[in-house]
Amino acid sequence: YPLLYYCSGTEVLVHNLETHTTTFSLAAHKDKVNCVKHTNEYVFSGGCDKKLYVWKNHQQHQEIILSGPLIEIGVGKEVCVITSDGIVRMYSLGERLELETELCFSSNLQECSAQITYCSTSFLALGGADAKIHLFAKLEGEWVFLNSLEGHSRTVRTLEFQELNQELFLASGGQEGQIRIWKFFKEIPESSLDSQGLYPLDQVSMSCKLEAVLMEHSNCVSCLKWMGNSIVSSSHDCSVLVWTEDSRSGTWVPKASMGQIGNSKYMFFGVVCSDNLIMAYSYSGGFYRWNFEEEEWKSQIAPTGHFGGITGLVANSQFVVTSSLDQTTRLWSEARGVWREVSRPMIHGYDLNTIALFKNTLVSGGDEKVLRLFDFSKVSADVLRNECGVELEGVTAGAGQALGLMTKATDQDIDISNYKITEDVLTNHTLWPEACKLYGHGYEVVTLATGYTYPVLASASKAQSAEYAKVFLWNLEQKSQLQTLEFHNLTVTDLAFSHDDKFLLSVSRDRNWCLYEFLDGEYRVSKSSQAHARMIYCCAWNPEDKIFSTGSRDKRLKLWNKQGECLDTLILSAGVTACAWITPQIIAVGLENGVVSVREIHAKSELTRYSHGKCVNKLAWNGEYLFSASADHTL
Repeated sequence: YPLLYYCSGTEVLVHNLETHTTTFSLAAHKDKVNCVKHTNEYVFSGGCDKKLYVWKNHQQHQEIILSGPLIEIGVGKEVCVITSDGIVRMYSLGERLELETELCFSSNLQECSAQITYCSTSFLALGGADAKIHLFAKLEGEWVFLNSLEGHSRTVRTLEFQELNQELFLASGGQEGQIRIWKFFKEIPESSLDSQGLYPLDQVSMSCKLEAVLMEHSNCVSCLKWMGNSIVSSSHDCSVLVWTEDSRSGTWVPKASMGQIGNSKYMFFGVVCSDNLIMAYSYSGGFYRWNFEEEEWKSQIAPTGHFGGITGLVANSQFVVTSSLDQTTRLWSEARGVWREVSRPMIHGYDLNTIALFKNTLVSGGDEKVLRLFDFSKVSADVLRNECGVELEGVTAGAGQALGLMTKATDQDIDISNYKITEDVLTNHTLWPEACKLYGHGYEVVTLATGYTYPVLASASKAQSAEYAKVFLWNLEQKSQLQTLEFHNLTVTDLAFSHDDKFLLSVSRDRNWCLYEFLDGEYRVSKSSQAHARMIYCCAWNPEDKIFSTGSRDKRLKLWNKQGECLDTLILSAGVTACAWITPQIIAVGLENGVVSVREIHAKSELTRYSHGKCVNKLAWNGEYLFSASADHTL
């Protein structure tokens, strides 16, 4: 099985398709990675930070600074790099990349490339916004323009060369939904009749002619690959087709069709393939995998994950739930020794900023200002039982509605044991039914916290004044508001209940923390302090509830007792954005620069550390594992 290299935020992740584990993370880019290619020895990645990185043995080998964000990397005998300012650069492929030539197309942006060596000559094809395919050959060390192939009516999106039976072919896919196959000839016909439709390539004594037009896709052809003498194509119509040439008629027909009927959220952006494996990736960040078994292509389990920054994280001994700016919540559990996504409780129409979990009730908060409560679905319970050996009770299944704004309960009975947990199953069958909505906040909800034993929920929203900086308390069983807590003047950024639910801690952009104590049936302000010089990001109670921690943009993590006395201060290398206690003496700290540091508080020593590509948003400890969620899309 091959390794799968793919872009995720600012990183390139390396996934082993046999063990279903992500084994390496290539992190150097400071902005989104747009493209990745690899050879047997090197991996090339380029992004919006205008840098091309070369990796060797999964270590950074070379860095090249370019004039614009990279949109395409093509690898052949040379390396072709296309940037958004219309410049195509050709690099010689050796121990280090050396610039050979630059081709400037300016506003006539080229978006795709293909290379091949045929009859000892290197050929380059470029396609882009002008709907033409520009052919070049390397002659005497220089790239020489040969001709431009016309036929596509809109942008050329993908190109791929292939040599079949000592004949050269070029496949191209366009924005209009057509695939064109071009055939190259080793001579230039002398008669005008034979030369109709031919494009002469005089410099190499060859010619090119349109061989076939494939018209099965109903939308843009996003990518195509040769697989032997077949062509695999992906499209924005959410289909992947395998094309073969009929031996009798000579026409190209789709031998196999994969994908699903869906809206634009499920369009395929690209495809890769080997002899018996096809993988495509979609707008929603999902991978689709098919293996050729028993004379047909069968859907298989593929890697999944968020395609936006992770904003919420809750963990218990059985599973983990995350929320993201990609408008989904995802449930992860250890299945057959590998942590992977086994349910997708919520697919929404707004960005999700935070989540909380009380027993089997999930609460989400986002940009829509409403709190939504979800019940654990029966299908998710069946998946956890079958895949992870976790016994939980679930209610009826959920079904998504138009615009993705809510999930209604459905009576549809699904035997999930008949399905592999693929992207289709996660999207269509594992949603949790919505129980109710809670209204009250006037602005976007930014943080939630639930009690450990008492069914209480605390929530807070964005605020520029004390009027909107109130903390709302809700009863999750009665689904009603209990009270509002007033103290802060700006956005409350984090909330945390003590393990006995007697205290509630809040921290805010106004640099204050406030401790509320449960007295006479309600929470009241007990202690407070202007604790930091910059806004406070996070707070957490240690397991014994004797002390709590606050982390701030001022690069300090401070430890406090319930009397409001500062016990100690840890100085970090960047702003503290997340914290979670592992033991009464050990705390994990997440920083703005992506570092997660596990520290012993009394010795003030660092026990271990690891890094994300971007800011650490949340940390959680479930008694066995430490989980970290980052703006780099990874958990």
